[in-house]
Amino acid sequence: MYRPPVELETVTVALQQLLARHGCELEVRYYAGKRWQSAEQIEQADLLLADNLIGESPEATLESWLRQDTLWRGILPDSRWQHQQQTLQRIQQFPAQQPRFEQLKTYYQQLMAAAIITPLFHYQYQISAPPRIHGVTLTAYGWFDFCQAWLPPPVENQPQPPQ
Repeated sequence: MYRPPVELETVTVALQQLLARHGCELEVRYYAGKRWQSAEQIEQADLLLADNLIGESPEATLESWLRQDTLWRGILPDSRWQHQQQTLQRIQQFPAQQPRFEQLKTYYQQLMAAAIITPLFHYQYQISAPPRIHGVTLTAYGWFDFCQAWLPPPVENQPQPPQ
């Protein structure tokens, strides 16, 4: 079962306490999966908190998230969702990478200015691997890639650590 990051739980508790001081009750529901299953599921909520692993290719990951996550069909009116799809399609047609990334950045800033998305925190993931292993990477989809993993040859005459 998916368990939300401790940061989201901390934000949830803080929101509950803040709203309680103003006479409001925040009902919290955790769902078993990490991804939203349907627009109907999303329509039941007034506020959504979620995490999104960005990985090594933030532009591609965020564009894919905006284009494919069920979340957007649930929170955007149909005309706004269609506009988002057309905007992302237009941006992806830029042949050069830098102008494409600049356009995506501008679009993300528009979503933030409209309070549609609000990044709360940034993770700095580190991979814990056996000693001396190199080349393990985190893909844009949030998977660990071991295809390029390698171990250097043993070093001769290296002092052994005390036991």
